[in-house]
Amino acid sequence: KALAETGLAEYYGVGTEIREHFQRARAAAERSVQLAPELGEAHSALADVLAHGYFDFKGALAEHERAVTLSPNEPGVLLRTSWFLSDIGRGDEAAPMARRGVSLDQLNWRAYRYFAVVLDDAHRYPEAIESADRALSLNASDLRQTALRGLSLLHMGDAESARKSCDTPQRDWEGRMCLAIAYDKLHRRSDAEAEVATMKADMGDAQAYQFAEIYAQWGDISKALDWIETAYRLKDPGISSLKVDEFLAPLRAETRFREIERKLDLPD
Repeated sequence: KALAETGLAEYYGVGTEIREHFQRARAAAERSVQLAPELGEAHSALADVLAHGYFDFKGALAEHERAVTLSPNEPGVLLRTSWFLSDIGRGDEAAPMARRGVSLDQLNWRAYRYFAVVLDDAHRYPEAIESADRALSLNASDLRQTALRGLSLLHMGDAESARKSCDTPQRDWEGRMCLAIAYDKLHRRSDAEAEVATMKADMGDAQAYQFAEIYAQWGDISKALDWIETAYRLKDPGISSLKVDEFLAPLRAETRFREIERKLDLPD
């Protein structure tokens, strides 16, 4: 229940329901730890909600470490921990852990999705695309994976291939974000703006972090900073990847960005 509620908050929630999902997730995770203190999955679920719902990154790190100690061969534990370590800039630890998680669950397309994200954060883009393709070979309908592959292609400077990967008949917000950046790089600003307009109409401020990424890539630094501050104020789960997110590179020298980074107080 805790992981399901966290997932709903992160990817599908809007407005006040986001906080409601996280509150239920935390209550369920804390209850799980209380009932089964030696169960790694319980600590892993608590770590997930602490990081993404409450910005308690140090508490999350402690729970992730406890989870791995208790369940060193549980793929879900390893993959969630690897993603968190990747977010806080510990890619050298994250990638081998994610690879082990995949090796223990080789037919699970979600495992390859986690691995793709970790590799992308580590700037290992060809490997990230390879992992994304593996996930798609196991589940061709995974729209999120086509978008994640597209985002890695954008990092490699291949906007046209990114557009092709993300321009699916049905797409979620990740696909629209990918297209918003790709279209701009292809000098198709009206198409890029149309994707952003749809994102705003669908989910509003719940996409604050993604709007910061888009505007940073469009070169609108002021608007990107406004959205990063909004993301922090709303406790947008996406902001946990701020430290390693290459789409935010144009903002890193800005005082307002550095202040948000300071307040997040991500572990080293």
